[in-house]
Amino acid sequence: MLIVGTGQYGNSIRVDSDAEVIGNEVEVTGYDHTEGFWETIGIYVVGGSNAVVKDNHVYYVDNDVSELQRGITVESYKVNQPDAENNLIKNNTVEGLEYGITASGNAFDTTIENNEIRENTIGVASITWIREDGNTYTPSGTEIHYNNIVGNTEFGVKSDSYNNPDYVSAVAEPEKNIDATNNWWGHASGPRGEQWQNQPSRQSDRQR
Repeated sequence: MLIVGTGQYGNSIRVDSDAEVIGNEVEVTGYDHTEGFWETIGIYVVGGSNAVVKDNHVYYVDNDVSELQRGITVESYKVNQPDAENNLIKNNTVEGLEYGITASGNAFDTTIENNEIRENTIGVASITWIREDGNTYTPSGTEIHYNNIVGNTEFGVKSDSYNNPDYVSAVAEPEKNIDATNNWWGHASGPRGEQWQNQPSRQSDRQR
């Protein structure tokens, strides 16, 4: 099934607990906005647990209106929103986006395995949020194994933290101790750099 991101903010598929998203072609397009910070997401597991996202092809189609695109995201980042726990992202191809696969906020024990993650700016990201309510939302237990993580222009895997400077100036500690063993990084010697930067399978790969 081909799904084009024509929903709210350009998101294509949004699910919560115990959902299965299997075997879709997902075009991540943009949301036509005039101000503020907006992003579009291909497959979005928000405040949900025990979901399976499997055998999908998620890719970006440029229409000049998106500031940020994420392919597959597991996320919980609001007060009274359930944590996102024990979600599985497996056997997907995710390519051409700002972020390929993301575990964000209170996303706990996310498993990312056997995916083709290529030609994104950042292949896989763990993102800590500081929201305007002053609370910090940090992933933990993220497992990243048996993936092909190649050709991503800035980082193969990155752990980072973000805030909205309009509301809060603090910066939180990102997730530590991510297990990203047994992946292919585009080179037999493995990843390089503190953030699991892709090896230079292409000249555009670079280390920070």
